[in-house]
Amino acid sequence: MASSPSFEMGDELRQRLKRKMLLFDSCVIINILKLHAQTILDELVECECSFAYIHPVLVELNRADNSEDRIIRSGLLDQYQFVELPLHKVGLLSKAKEIQEELHVHNCHPEPEDIYLGATVATTGLGELYLLTTNQKDFPLPVFVREGNILIQNTKRVMPISLIKYQGLV
Repeated sequence: MASSPSFEMGDELRQRLKRKMLLFDSCVIINILKLHAQTILDELVECECSFAYIHPVLVELNRADNSEDRIIRSGLLDQYQFVELPLHKVGLLSKAKEIQEELHVHNCHPEPEDIYLGATVATTGLGELYLLTTNQKDFPLPVFVREGNILIQNTKRVMPISLIKYQGLV
């Protein structure tokens, strides 16, 4: 019988997340479901966090191999009352272009979804929105900083979910 996954999130991180909005990368949602670690979402709800995604994340989640996975992913978004943040907000597209150009200087070429995630974090009130991702390489220093990690583990795998915020262009 497989044991339930566990996770580590220290008290300092819990305090930092209190009443914050969390923007989820698709990889986090997919991996939480793969590891059967939905209890981490319950813990974040206890921290009074709200959950968000952007449309490109939804597109990625709908690229599941089968309809059952799509239904499970959609159900998770509904169950935890995820909200879709708009991509048409003032300054988001120009910030996405700036971030893409800056990351190019750092020899980092993330997918468009990740550029839009970064721009969404950058154009939302400083410290009010954090990005959760397992793809740390797509959000490199010094443009993005890691505020902490949540470790989810089972008997075979440890998965760090990074809490990332926008630092600014150098």
